[in-house]
Amino acid sequence: MEAGGLQEKQDEFVAETGIPFSFLFALYEGASGNPATVDDAMSYAETIGSPNFPVFADGEGKIAETTPMTQFTHPEMCAFTPELEIISCYSGHGGSDDALADIREHAGL
Repeated sequence: MEAGGLQEKQDEFVAETGIPFSFLFALYEGASGNPATVDDAMSYAETIGSPNFPVFADGEGKIAETTPMTQFTHPEMCAFTPELEIISCYSGHGGSDDALADIREHAGL
């Protein structure tokens, strides 16, 4: 699961940096392969241990319409400033580590 371990990474990052940071996770499709629904997001959140970050359903592809993410490579993520400006986007495993490094750099740490 792409979101496995993100809660721990989030908690460690906040403890280390003091930056009020949160992951936001979006599902494009449900387990059935159909576009994700609210029920899919709720089920996925439970499956990954009910994290304190939100798990959204984006079955209509709105995130791909408004970011450089394509939904073709998984996982994909973008790091945002507090003003919701994109710092950078990443694809593939290890992207969260790159995103956290760029957030540190953007914050001057």
